[in-house]
Amino acid sequence: MADLDYFSLSESTLKELAGQGGAAAMIALGIGYYFGSFGEKDVSSAFDFLAEAYRKGDVKAAPFLAEMIYFRQVSISGFDSDEDYSRKAYEFYKEGEEIGMIAAIRGLCKMMIRGDYLEEDVNGAYERLKELEDKDEECAHLAALLEEGTLTDDDIIPCNEFGDDEEEESEEEESEEEESEEADGDECIIRRWLERDAPESDGFALRIEIDDIIDHLDDYIKDDIDEGIFRFNECFSGESVKDLLLDVINSGDEAVEELVALARCYRLMSGADADDFARAAYWAHKAAVLARKGWNDNSLDDGLDLMALAYGELGNVFFSYPGYADDRFPDVEAAAKYYRMAAEYDAIVYNYDFNINAGRAYAALGRYEEMKEMFSSKWGIDEIGDAWCGQMHYVVGDISTAMEYWKASLGEYFGWGEYFLGRYQYSHGDSYSAMKNWEKGAGKGNVECLAELAAMEFGKRIDMQKNWDILMDLYNGGECFGVFKYVYQYCNDYDYSFDMNEIQRNMLAGEALAKGMRMFCPYCASLYLDQFKEDGSADIGADKAMKAWGFDYNLLDFS
Repeated sequence: MADLDYFSLSESTLKELAGQGGAAAMIALGIGYYFGSFGEKDVSSAFDFLAEAYRKGDVKAAPFLAEMIYFRQVSISGFDSDEDYSRKAYEFYKEGEEIGMIAAIRGLCKMMIRGDYLEEDVNGAYERLKELEDKDEECAHLAALLEEGTLTDDDIIPCNEFGDDEEEESEEEESEEEESEEADGDECIIRRWLERDAPESDGFALRIEIDDIIDHLDDYIKDDIDEGIFRFNECFSGESVKDLLLDVINSGDEAVEELVALARCYRLMSGADADDFARAAYWAHKAAVLARKGWNDNSLDDGLDLMALAYGELGNVFFSYPGYADDRFPDVEAAAKYYRMAAEYDAIVYNYDFNINAGRAYAALGRYEEMKEMFSSKWGIDEIGDAWCGQMHYVVGDISTAMEYWKASLGEYFGWGEYFLGRYQYSHGDSYSAMKNWEKGAGKGNVECLAELAAMEFGKRIDMQKNWDILMDLYNGGECFGVFKYVYQYCNDYDYSFDMNEIQRNMLAGEALAKGMRMFCPYCASLYLDQFKEDGSADIGADKAMKAWGFDYNLLDFS
């Protein structure tokens, strides 16, 4: 297939061919992303595809790689100075020049005009540009500016920015456009925004359409957005998805955290179904695309932080389970992929704990070496990594290895080793040792240990109100996963009395179970598995979710 044919193919077809190793398809994809042929310009994806094509021996990628490097549209590891970038760009431009590519000659002329890495030679550059003016519009433009003597440094720009400046509209035209936009209404504004940087254009295949998103613009989310998950709470005055999106659009696409908050709303809302999870994935990925774009064009100073947040939420969505059969969720492979991406960004900003979640996903897939690397890499803290490695070995019944890891994790901080060791001891009838370990862990600030202690004393009718208050504080704080099972358990046990009526108890129990399931609580998951067993659907997906959560298989009777 000739090169011209490749450039006439659709983005999806090119991606399929590129996935089969076709360098020509990679070239077409890279150039398409660089010039925005598929929508918004995506220099990062352009560079990746062109670099892979070049590694496969296609020199036609060289001048485009050179341009991205020369104009610092990408960052290269190990390059510390402008000279490093200019030297590498020159090498790529020269390779393109040797096969007669105009893009390469044009790039060398720009370097000659500015005197970057090459000796400044404006006249030489002018002569070469004149030779190409009939073949290339930008060469003709630069030659004309040199003839007029009006060329400045601001005119030496990347090729994919040439011709972007549009003529200023008259006041009358601007007014007509504003009136037209008002006539279109908010939904049209949102639709046009959704069509830019859509997840599908980033290779993110998810069976949900923009029309489905539009149909749910009136979903009420005000009560689901609180300070626990939404840092922009005080700035958000609306009530619906539409209100929030208009806030995002008016912010100039910089409110990535608002989109992540919206994803969390759909993932955690009471009664969420698989389509709600798909919407959550859509918003999280849209947030990741915008964060990456903002980082690449330097419009977001905290882009790495936001990419970690967005990709981490994508991992959370795919690691979650809607409670019934659906082939989209959970998807542990996708969860591991996105958690790993989040963890890589987090390795730079140190704000999140996605290494732990990535490790859990790898463990669910049986990829234990990757699991160990993920658990142990967070800040170099072996204490946390050892504790979680022990738990994952316990999940598959390797008790001796689990014990070795747990004992190695009993350090001065965090208390995770005490938590897991206490759980093991309690499940084997040694409640005294379990309590002692949880007391040590709680003393180190581990909220899971605190929940276990409060639940143990509550169950023994010791200081019941005090310990119920502790459990509810942990429940409302949302930082303790294990507390959901106790809120559910005690709400459904009518031997205990609370200052609430039966309807309130049932509502709290249902909410706790739903939240616990989505927060990877194995106990909550087991309750759903029992339900599936009763209706004969346990083989459809519940066991897959249980494994993803790290459920204690060796303690569960599947007979």
